[in-house]
Amino acid sequence: MSGTSVDRAIELGTKYFKLEDYENAKNVFIKTIKLVNICSDEDVIKLRKSLGLTAHVFVKVGDKNEKRVVHPRYIKLLDNLSASWEKLNEVAKALRVADKMIEKESYNLKGYIRRGILLQKSGKNEQAYKNYKIALMMASYGHDTLKIEYSQKFMNFVQNKKEAIKQNLIKSKKDKEKAIAKDSQIKRVVIDPIEEQRSIKRQKVFITNDLESRDCNIDFIADIPVEIIPLILKDFTAAELLKLTTVSKMWYKRILSWTMLFQIFDLRRLTSREFSQFINFLKKITASKSIKMNSSDNYFNSQVASHSMKSIAISSRLPSEEKKIMKLVLTSLQNCKSDRLVLSTSQSTIHELSKHIEPNSTFYSNVRDLSLIAMLRADKPAEVKFLSNFQSLENLEIIINSSLVPLTSSFNPETSFPGSDISKLSSSWSDNLRSIRIICDQAKVKGFPLKSFLESGSSLNWSSLTRLCISGVTLDDTVKDFNWIKKFSKVEDLWLENNKNAKFETFMEIMKRNHIFQNLKSLTFREDINNGRYDLVTADNNPYLYSNFRHLKRLDLMNTCISGSGLNILTQYISQDDFEKLNIGFCPYIGFSKRYHPNDLNNINPDMGFFYRMTSLQQLILPQMGSITDGSVSALMEQIKCLNSLKKVDLSLNQSITGSSVYDLVLSIIKNNRNKPLNTLIINGCISISHVTVNTMRDKRMVTNLECIYEKETWEQFGRNSFKYRL
Repeated sequence: MSGTSVDRAIELGTKYFKLEDYENAKNVFIKTIKLVNICSDEDVIKLRKSLGLTAHVFVKVGDKNEKRVVHPRYIKLLDNLSASWEKLNEVAKALRVADKMIEKESYNLKGYIRRGILLQKSGKNEQAYKNYKIALMMASYGHDTLKIEYSQKFMNFVQNKKEAIKQNLIKSKKDKEKAIAKDSQIKRVVIDPIEEQRSIKRQKVFITNDLESRDCNIDFIADIPVEIIPLILKDFTAAELLKLTTVSKMWYKRILSWTMLFQIFDLRRLTSREFSQFINFLKKITASKSIKMNSSDNYFNSQVASHSMKSIAISSRLPSEEKKIMKLVLTSLQNCKSDRLVLSTSQSTIHELSKHIEPNSTFYSNVRDLSLIAMLRADKPAEVKFLSNFQSLENLEIIINSSLVPLTSSFNPETSFPGSDISKLSSSWSDNLRSIRIICDQAKVKGFPLKSFLESGSSLNWSSLTRLCISGVTLDDTVKDFNWIKKFSKVEDLWLENNKNAKFETFMEIMKRNHIFQNLKSLTFREDINNGRYDLVTADNNPYLYSNFRHLKRLDLMNTCISGSGLNILTQYISQDDFEKLNIGFCPYIGFSKRYHPNDLNNINPDMGFFYRMTSLQQLILPQMGSITDGSVSALMEQIKCLNSLKKVDLSLNQSITGSSVYDLVLSIIKNNRNKPLNTLIINGCISISHVTVNTMRDKRMVTNLECIYEKETWEQFGRNSFKYRL
């Protein structure tokens, strides 16, 4: 069974697990394990090597260590199966699976962690303590003798668990000893009636004095001036404030009277019953406000009265209740106000959501930041109808996680994707918009939501828009030429990633012929497939390129097909004094070499090195550069001698480079930076770099922040360095 098939099965089982369908999740993992078990050793070894792993793993058998061939996803499958059994309250079966994990890979901490958690859940703390102790012993032996590198996160987890259980066991033992001693003392001591009366009198005096001293303390909610309460409680969350209201009736009354304290509500993963309780709570605090201002209690009997919030985020815990909760949300908060609204649903389409919105609602017209995760009904686009209710938007984020395709066989979402009627939006709707993100799961959404925003017939005003991000969409013939980009002249941060039919070459052709950007500071362009080498041929001193890129500070061309010579030409139009960050990871046509090869422009040499125009560069990102070897790193060291401000280097997932070349590279950077240590070095997934080299750089304080996780398989982290969305 191929690695891709197993990964898809794991993804399916994980999806069932997240949806709390543990029975189906368990069945998927069991079937996948059976299929993995019938794989031949040759196929497994080949798969392990393709992932950069050793051909074998070590297994403890008696006093000896034996080499075994284990599928690279086998432990993950067992771990997921154990978690599924646990959720089904089959702890005994979950434990058996955890034991199997340890049996298969004795030096893998995941099995011990899973078994320890289950033992604690079963109340077997002594066994859990022994389990974690054995785990640390095995990790120590594996690290020192077998040269296995362990995640510091896992090591800290096991160590902390072991110490916590140890302290609990010691405390429990002491409590038992005290109880036994107390029982023994009670049995042996004979009470003197006269002495007992004296003791009672002394105790009464002590209690009276204690109460008198307590009366001197200030109840900071009941006694202090009411106006000071918001200053004291302003940093408390809504959940923490609710706990405080249970202290006394006075606290309840005073805290609820300050509705301004209840500003941020995180209601992710809630049930319909819990949302109804939230609505009742809003009625109470708005009623308290009414009592405070008008001495009336009329608000208790009406819909939620006006309440202003900073943020409210809502999603359903149960898929079966999603549509019900979304309807309640959109109909119950009409009179409230919120600066930020986050709605997340995997079952409802934008078309369905738009049906529940009442026009001219105060709630929607006051939202400034909107984040929506929903499905798309391809044949019934309702994005414009939905968004037309939000008249004060400053930041808009729409994530389409799936598409509901009609059953008619004639409908092709790529060619038949109808645009929304943009005329329903007034030209002033976008006046305040500063940021837009349109993100799709490209595997499930074959189209371009909100495409009508970009078309030539749109009358929307984009003069305030400074950030534009589009990821995972499919550009059809009407927009793939990038002429629509001319509308966004004020954009300062442009992010285009993983868009089908979006070619960097086509984008640059528009840049070469038009004055578009007035102040573009950050450009991220990542192609979804290899579109062929691009050299950026242009006339000398192209005024359009200079106009568009002269203010650029951050350039991210990861996964594009630009060549080294093309990048060299592009950097001629960037101000070297302001340029701070370059990401050219996953670029197949950029390499580094010491000598000039006339027939291979792929190789950057000193005569055509673009680094000489990046004297202010602070961050250099080079993950998974297929051409990087120890020789390439040596050439890179010569190229970056002019970089005196370099603070961060990312070489993640370059499996060919060794520790010695990275060590020399860091030394070279330190020398260039006037002997100051490198601030950040990231070498995740670099399996050829020994942990000895990593520890040496840490011990010598050559790097302030060094991140090295050998198990890391992907560089992208959604929301942090990528907007490539996958459910």
